[in-house]
Amino acid sequence: MNDFAEVWDVNLFGLGGEFVMPLRHSILSLGSASTWDRTYKTSDDLPVNGTSGSDTLASLKAANLMFTLMGVARISPLRGRLRPYADVMAGGRLLFLNADIDVEAGASGFQGSSTDVRTGSAWGWAVGVMMKATTRFYIDLRYERSNGGLVTFADPSSIKVDRSGAVSIGSTAADTDVYRLQLGVAWEW
Repeated sequence: MNDFAEVWDVNLFGLGGEFVMPLRHSILSLGSASTWDRTYKTSDDLPVNGTSGSDTLASLKAANLMFTLMGVARISPLRGRLRPYADVMAGGRLLFLNADIDVEAGASGFQGSSTDVRTGSAWGWAVGVMMKATTRFYIDLRYERSNGGLVTFADPSSIKVDRSGAVSIGSTAADTDVYRLQLGVAWEW
């Protein structure tokens, strides 16, 4: 979950993967991790500030698409049926933020959209445990926390229509921090 998801009351949906290679005869492994996350929210009949008529309706659609690529250093002290591990990660994050607004104010209306693309650094940590399911496959349960920079996106509570009919929408800034609980499959060859 991140701040975008909290403002819009939605959860992130995403896919992720890691490629980690153990260093021979060591508890340290190195590799990379990548994730794709998405949120989407449609809000209909939002309150519009500054209008005197009761026939003003607004709808706002917002989407957040986030790609993250990070290098991973993993410490995994055990090599048995259960393999607990801890990761430290650092890399970059790419965000696509899109907002579409549609306001009907009496006989006049307004439609508009904005797209914002942001890049920034990302860093984090994770802890997990892999449980051996077969000779080559493991079930992986993992908790991850990654941090990033601030991003600006549409604020659903700030739609305004002035007396001349001009529509404006404010924005809010939030961190791109993500907390993630993952259940996956790991493969060893």
